[in-house]
Amino acid sequence: MDLQTVRNALQLYRQQHGQYPPADGALQALVDALDLAAVPRDPWGNPYRVQPRLIGLRVLTYGADGMPGGTGADADLSVDVGP
Repeated sequence: MDLQTVRNALQLYRQQHGQYPPADGALQALVDALDLAAVPRDPWGNPYRVQPRLIGLRVLTYGADGMPGGTGADADLSVDVGP
């Protein structure tokens, strides 16, 4: 799954349940609610991370190295979910 697909799944979850799942269990909530086979992983095989925002959530990956920061393939990528 890519970031946009996870974002779309979280928006679908909100439509079905009236709110986003808590950030600390958001990915597992998607697995349970949307009958996914497994927790979504980034292109490098690492689980996506979900952080709370004032309104909504942020889904992110730390890139190929799995560490915060970096450039090129190691750069962090994120997408905000919510208004």
